[in-house]
Amino acid sequence: MSRTAAEMFPELAVSVATAHELNPAIGVAGHDFDHDLRVAEMAVLIAPDATIARFAAVAGFCHSADRFVQRFRGVGRGEVADEEVADVMHGFCSTTPSWRLRGGVLGIALRAVLLHCRPNDEDDDLVVMTLKDADRIVNCDPDVIVRSSRHHPEYPAVDYVHGLHDPAATYKEPRSILRDISHCLEWAEDGPFGVRLPKAKTEIAWRAQLLQAWIAGVERSRILVSHYYNKEARAF
Repeated sequence: MSRTAAEMFPELAVSVATAHELNPAIGVAGHDFDHDLRVAEMAVLIAPDATIARFAAVAGFCHSADRFVQRFRGVGRGEVADEEVADVMHGFCSTTPSWRLRGGVLGIALRAVLLHCRPNDEDDDLVVMTLKDADRIVNCDPDVIVRSSRHHPEYPAVDYVHGLHDPAATYKEPRSILRDISHCLEWAEDGPFGVRLPKAKTEIAWRAQLLQAWIAGVERSRILVSHYYNKEARAF
């Protein structure tokens, strides 16, 4: 039976969990230890072979390292230097025996962590692809509906006037929880942010179907009041 990410790197799992316990505010946006654990385990599940699984497991556990730097320094993600992310990752891995990290695991995992939020690129290696796919799959899990509302408490559940079609809404500023969830569907499609590994496509398919059904259900439930909001713009 294949080992889990936590079985491969037990010390790393404890180290990352402890870091989150000491810095609970980092998890407010959904990037808590549970998220990191799930991404690491998903990476092991979808990895094309055992070697890639080892590298991607470390990357999965450490992929929120930039969030720690952001929190410590009070800056945006774009202001976090690669060297700072590397320092946090080395801290996470400091209790892991060196034999577990043989084969340059840390360096390869670091590259994946630094690239995992970027669009797909033809130069992505299999570890980068595995981490990107794993993170996107976990972010399509059903609890993303609750996580989104916690991450965006300033937004209404639904844009009563525009629904999913507010021309001013963007990925970074979706302006409603419904619109934010709709963006997750992009990861199940071919495109710059779509998952690429065969196992990843299988894993994300049912999740996307569930989110699509939820979105359709919300829209259907609002038919009775749609006539009111379709009138001239009002001040509510």
